[in-house]
Amino acid sequence: MQSLVNCDIIRFMFLVLRLIVGGEVYLSMAKCEFCGKSTGFGHNVSHSVRRTNRSWKPNIRKIKAVLNGSSKTVNVCARCLKTEGVVTRAL
Repeated sequence: MQSLVNCDIIRFMFLVLRLIVGGEVYLSMAKCEFCGKSTGFGHNVSHSVRRTNRSWKPNIRKIKAVLNGSSKTVNVCARCLKTEGVVTRAL
């Protein structure tokens, strides 16, 4: 029951943010806005084959890019930055 209440609170917060920002919610997270690359999860495996949790985080950069003729700050991974034609940096 408590998790349901927390979900309702989060939904309400997003609704308020949409009203304030004007329909779009802008969240900054470790995720590329072009390819969708985000944190991966797995295990460290020692010599004795004991497994411990670990994560691989993508190389995300916050840059100014030209989108639809205007400059906007976006989160982009290094691979998308290097690949020509994916992202155009704003000067």
